[in-house]
Amino acid sequence: MKSVKPKTARSRTSNVKSRLRQREEYFRSLIEYSSDLITVVDAEGVIRFQSPSVQRVLHWKPEQMTSRSLAEFVHPEDLPRLRAMIDRALARPDAPVSIEYRLRHRDGNWHLFAAIGRSLPPAGEGPRLVFNARDITASRNLEEQLLQAQKMEAIGTLAGGIAHDFNNALAGILGSAELVRGDLPPDHPSQPFVQAILTAGQRARELVQQILTFSRRQESEKRILSLQPIVAECVKLLRSTIPAMVKITHHVEADCPPVLANPTQMHQVIMNLCTNAWHALPELGGRIDISLRAVEVNVERAMRQGALRPGTYVRLAVADNGHGMDAATQARIFEPFFTTKSPSQGSGLGLSVVHGIVKAHRGAILVESQPGQGTTFEVYLPARSSDQPSVAQPATVIPRGCGERILFVEDEPIVARSTEEILKRLGYTVTRCEQSEEALARFRQAPRDFDLILTDWEMPGMSGAELAAAVHAVRPDMPLLLISGFVGYSVEKTAQTLGRGKVLVKPVSPDVLAQTIAQMLLPVASASATPPAV
Repeated sequence: MKSVKPKTARSRTSNVKSRLRQREEYFRSLIEYSSDLITVVDAEGVIRFQSPSVQRVLHWKPEQMTSRSLAEFVHPEDLPRLRAMIDRALARPDAPVSIEYRLRHRDGNWHLFAAIGRSLPPAGEGPRLVFNARDITASRNLEEQLLQAQKMEAIGTLAGGIAHDFNNALAGILGSAELVRGDLPPDHPSQPFVQAILTAGQRARELVQQILTFSRRQESEKRILSLQPIVAECVKLLRSTIPAMVKITHHVEADCPPVLANPTQMHQVIMNLCTNAWHALPELGGRIDISLRAVEVNVERAMRQGALRPGTYVRLAVADNGHGMDAATQARIFEPFFTTKSPSQGSGLGLSVVHGIVKAHRGAILVESQPGQGTTFEVYLPARSSDQPSVAQPATVIPRGCGERILFVEDEPIVARSTEEILKRLGYTVTRCEQSEEALARFRQAPRDFDLILTDWEMPGMSGAELAAAVHAVRPDMPLLLISGFVGYSVEKTAQTLGRGKVLVKPVSPDVLAQTIAQMLLPVASASATPPAV
């Protein structure tokens, strides 16, 4: 049997040192390759050790931070809480503490960290505290964007519902006022008051359209267009309306690509942002800078900002050197009716309308502001590469009917009465029903007795869309005109399946109603004027 030599003291010591070196190498690797920041500070807050990961995360070299106070890198607002945490951790060595604070990146930006701190066992160098901190800036930004999106969606749903009901009331008011104006002689003393009703009603209608735009329930006709002429037109208009002591500059790239947009709404976006910038300037003047250029958003930037996807965008920026905004104000600026202005300066709908328009155009709006340092709004719209012909303008002559038969469906009494009377005065024969089921029964009894069906979209029981589908199952060529309190994506999508169908938004003026019905009845009129084949 082979004898085993006992280990000498020297060999045992060598083995211990080898294991210690391996263990030291193991922990050194953990620290060097960790994505977290590991920081050791003394009781005064002086950094005694900083892990190499700081160079990847904040672009500081460890030696640039070592022997310096942690306060040089922490946001001033977070220092009192951090100091209290250090004192608490040193007072209770066995209890870890947690905190969130901001550290300065080498580029000057602030990154948010979630940290766990604990005091180290005494090692003859005085009290020490170790921090393990993780950068949570991106995840926190995403959380805030999600919460903001949910809040805006909830407000938009509420605003859209209110606007729909308000449109129903406006339809009855404006329709009745139009009838009264038509019945009164032009020199009747009540004519100015009727006109005042119509004017106020139109203003209310515009307000509702703004609310619907904010809630993104109101779709608009878009076409591929260049924003350069719209920016130039807005700058010209601003120079004539804003006081001369305000300096307006604009920088527009001549080769900036076009976008798919509604030109009127783009004009509205620019004017609202510039007006908002003007109101933020001091009384003695200031500066408004407008710029338009193409930008490329890469994956890294898209992930950082959250509201954008990678791709080519047209960036419209409006900057001012006014009083700026704090974080609490920035969190609410896109809410409808929220404003820091006086009642004479605005209703609080301007920025909420801009937000709705930009979102409806599949874009994003970002804001950067600090109190006393001005504000910059950036609108990003997806770039396009081609143009398309402009849409022909509708005729201005109000056409009249020749006794064509209209099946009219409306459950609101005041809207039903006024619209029925308008249709009759336009020369149509009207059969009115208050329920979709009643209208469908009449239609099924005699499908050829009607030339057009006019129905409200939101009906109790069977909706206007369901009525349209049932009618087309009997007579696919039946013209259908639906009127809705708002036209959103679902309404537009359903309307596209109607064949000979159209959708109008309440309240509908008599001339628009007359134009639309006449266009839809053209095939009927042409068929009646064409002699039958022999």
